Amino acid sequence: MKLCVFGSGEIGAPTLETLARAHTVVAVVTQPDRPQGRGQRPAPTPIKTLAQRLALPVLEPVSARDPRLLADIRRLRPDLLIVMAYGGILPPALLQAAPYGAWNLHPSLLPKYRGAAPIPWTLYHGDAETGLTMFQMDAQVDHGPIVAQQRIAIEPDDTTRTLSERIGRLAPDLLLRALAQLEAGRLTTTPQDDRRATPAPRLTKADGWMDWSLPAAAIVRRGRAVLPWPGCTTSWQGHAIKVLRLTVASDGATATPGIPPGTVRRADEAGIVVQAGQGTVIIHELQLAGGRALDAAAFLRGHRLRPDDHLG
Repeated sequence: MKLCVFGSGEIGAPTLETLARAHTVVAVVTQPDRPQGRGQRPAPTPIKTLAQRLALPVLEPVSARDPRLLADIRRLRPDLLIVMAYGGILPPALLQAAPYGAWNLHPSLLPKYRGAAPIPWTLYHGDAETGLTMFQMDAQVDHGPIVAQQRIAIEPDDTTRTLSERIGRLAPDLLLRALAQLEAGRLTTTPQDDRRATPAPRLTKADGWMDWSLPAAAIVRRGRAVLPWPGCTTSWQGHAIKVLRLTVASDGATATPGIPPGTVRRADEAGIVVQAGQGTVIIHELQLAGGRALDAAAFLRGHRLRPDDHLG
């Protein structure tokens, strides 16, 4: 089939690479280069980088509502639009520009977690499983009928990064099977049950700041949800610290009376134990602002963090 692929995030890379081998990708639509890193130099999206390596035509509209994009799509005459982590809302005219419309690959079990950040919210709420849903796009966000769906178990140490990678690897096979059914005239779809819909709004930098008053399990879930972005952040003696790996302490079932949440209970080679609102958390790996990532033992050799210190 002739396909036009919309994508920007790394999660869509396996899908694009597979489609480039199995079908005809007439163009890849991605977000324009954005300033990144300390130098704020413009950098391409992961999908643009891959598309260029595959020698595929790339379109970078500032907005999906740009009439020139619609004209380009109509000129290219794709059979179907494929969307995964594009980072913009497609207007109705664009959804109707291909004979078979547009399919979106969404990393949740729709109608659960409709919105821009389904994977972080899946982890934040402690779900045991998630998955990938491919649906026929309509004018409402993450709303159209389901084309195909696949479940995946969430591992105890999954972060948004690792779960995104695993879901991304599911997408190509799911999509190829659905495309084969479409070409054979055997494809069926299932309407979403709007009564079961839950939101998954975009994260902000504020979501990365640790709230030590939460129960230990909730703190750890939140820490896994915000990796890699916006990152799990706390403060110590006026310095911002990124917490890169943390777990619930097995011996901390309840809060200790009189000890405020955020208090360091123990700091040694085994980790930095911190009082939570209920239970305790162990920090295993962390990074001082401007420094490099260190395990707890290496961090403590270079910084005088002690029991009874307070993390903000």
